[in-house]
Amino acid sequence: MNENNMFSKIPQTLTTMQTQDKKLPFELILFFINFVKLTHRRESERKSSNIMFSDDELVIIAHLEQAVADLRCTNPELLEQAKRILAESPYVPSDCFRRSLLASTELLLIEVRARQKNPALYDFLYSDTLWYFHNRDRLPYEVVKEIDHYLISHYPGKYSPPLFDAFWLKGELAFMFGSAGIGKSILAVQIADAVARGAKIQGFDGPQTPMKVGLFDFELSGLQHLNRYSDENGNRYKFSPNFLRTEISVNAEIPKGVPFQDFILEEIEKRIIKHRLEVVVIDNLTALLNITETKYALELMHELRLLKLRQNISMLVIGKTPKRDLTKPITQNDIADSMHLLNLCDSAFCIGESVKESNVRYLKQIKVRNAEFKYDSDNVATFRVVKNGPYLCFEHIGFHDEEEHLCARTE
Repeated sequence: MNENNMFSKIPQTLTTMQTQDKKLPFELILFFINFVKLTHRRESERKSSNIMFSDDELVIIAHLEQAVADLRCTNPELLEQAKRILAESPYVPSDCFRRSLLASTELLLIEVRARQKNPALYDFLYSDTLWYFHNRDRLPYEVVKEIDHYLISHYPGKYSPPLFDAFWLKGELAFMFGSAGIGKSILAVQIADAVARGAKIQGFDGPQTPMKVGLFDFELSGLQHLNRYSDENGNRYKFSPNFLRTEISVNAEIPKGVPFQDFILEEIEKRIIKHRLEVVVIDNLTALLNITETKYALELMHELRLLKLRQNISMLVIGKTPKRDLTKPITQNDIADSMHLLNLCDSAFCIGESVKESNVRYLKQIKVRNAEFKYDSDNVATFRVVKNGPYLCFEHIGFHDEEEHLCARTE
C-alpha cells in the first residue's frame, strides 16, 4: 500500500478539529506545564530529587508554554531541546503519556516551522486552524502516524460518542455535583450501569456497545448499597457483569510516608489496570479527602486528569456543594472553588432540587468542551426519583425551563 492510500484511511474525525480552538491539540502540553509548576516550586525538593527537572531544564521546558501562547515568540531550537528533555526524563509518568506529549510537541514544531517559511501567509491562511490538518500529506508517514494517533485518542471532536448524552462524552473527565441527599449516588450508579450494558437512559443518548465500568464508592457501605437495590421481598437488582463496584476502606493501612490522597489514587489506578476498566466513576472522592482549600482541590483534579490520560479512560467525579438558594438558578458559583475545578474538567453538570415535588430533580449543564450545550436554563432535564421493584433510579419526566423548579422570589 502506498502512502497516499494510507493517508486516505485517516479517520474523518481529524477534519472536525479544524473548526475548534486552534490551541486544543496543545492542551496536553499546557496541562503538563501546569502540573510541573505545581510540583517544582520548592527549591529544596528540586535539588534533592532524582527525577525532577533541573533549573536549566525548567527554563527550556517553559518555552513550550510560550510557543503555545504565541507562535511568533517561538525558537524551534529550544523546542527541539525541550522535546529531547521530555523524551528522556523519568519525571514523565508513563510511556503512553510520554508518547502523547512528544506527539503534541512535534505538532507544535511543525506549526512553528510552517510559519517561519512565510509568516504573513501563515497568519492569513491558518489564523483559525493548523497547517498540519491541511498539509500532512507532505510529512513523513511515521510522523503523521504518531500525531494522528495522539489527536484521535485525546481530541476526537464532535464525533466522540456519548456516555450520558451531552452531559458526558467518551474520553472526558466530567464533574457531577449537587447538595447532600439530592441523589448524586443514585444517578451515578444508574449512568454506570447503563454504560456497562451499552444501553441508553430513557430519553437520552448513550454508548452503542457495553464497556467495562468501575464505581469507586466512598459514600455507601456494601450493606447500604444492597438495601438500596433490593425490594421488600429480598429481590435484588441484577447489575451488568461489566459493572464493578469497589470500596477502598478509609481504615486501610497506609505505607509510612505516603499521603492518604496519594494512597487512594494509587489504589484506584491499580484496580483500573487489574480489571481493564474503560470508564471510572468516583463517588465521592472530594468529600472523602475533604478538599476544601483551593490548593488541594487543584492538586486532586490535576492528579485525576493525569490518571485519565495515563490509562486512556473516561471519568466521572461526584462532588458535593453547599445548600443552595432555591430562588436562584444554578451557576458555576454553586461549586466550591468552581472556576479552578471547572478549568480542569472537560464537562460539568449539576443536579438541582425542584420545588414541584420532594422527589423531583433536574439536570443542568454547567460546562461543555466537546458537546452541544443542550440542557441550559431554558431546557433542563427533569426527573423523578423512584423505586421500580428493587431498582432505585431517576425516571425522566420531561424538559422544562429552570424557573419552573425554583421558589418564587419575595421582595
